[in-house]
Amino acid sequence: MLMIGDGRYQLTKCSCGVAGQSPQAQRLSRELDVLQNRTFENYHVDRVYVDLPDASASTQKTLVSIAYAKARKYADKPSGWLYIYGRPGTGKSHLAAAIANVNKNHMNVIYRSMPSLIDLIRENANQLDALSTQIADADLVIIDDIGADGRPTEWAEARIFTIINNRVDKPTVFTSNYDVADLPYSAHIIDRLNASRRCWINTTSMRGNHAD
Repeated sequence: MLMIGDGRYQLTKCSCGVAGQSPQAQRLSRELDVLQNRTFENYHVDRVYVDLPDASASTQKTLVSIAYAKARKYADKPSGWLYIYGRPGTGKSHLAAAIANVNKNHMNVIYRSMPSLIDLIRENANQLDALSTQIADADLVIIDDIGADGRPTEWAEARIFTIINNRVDKPTVFTSNYDVADLPYSAHIIDRLNASRRCWINTTSMRGNHAD
């Protein structure tokens, strides 16, 4: 970046020939582009709930209301770790994307699912240090669907640990179909994630209706 005579700034190309964000930084943010319409305003707490063996319709609505309130409060002032978990299709990703969308214009926000993040790291193994730094230094990181790929390989688990360990005490949101204790990860990753605040959404799937 270069300052010109009147005090304004303009982007200049770095030695690698890329102006502004690197291709890796752009790819780290790409998933949020398709979720830009997920907001708190269109997250429906009042929706049709079907009784579950372990949660009545009224209990489900209460859990969704609590999750919504926690996520909205977090979005107003991101701090520490928030872990949103529950059955597939209950609106976890919607809440996580809403947090990101509230903050993306004034914070450096990364939104990526864990499976695709690991794929991106694998595809760019020669730039691992740069990717790790970008993830570690972001103002807010949203990691969707952790544990979705089942038990990781030793290589993948090492990358997962690095990602999580580098975000200690930094604003980070995780979503998962699993509670922390049920994740298919080793004890040292579980131990780190146990420090997060939990947000449980135990409801029927609303995929194809209002939630995602």
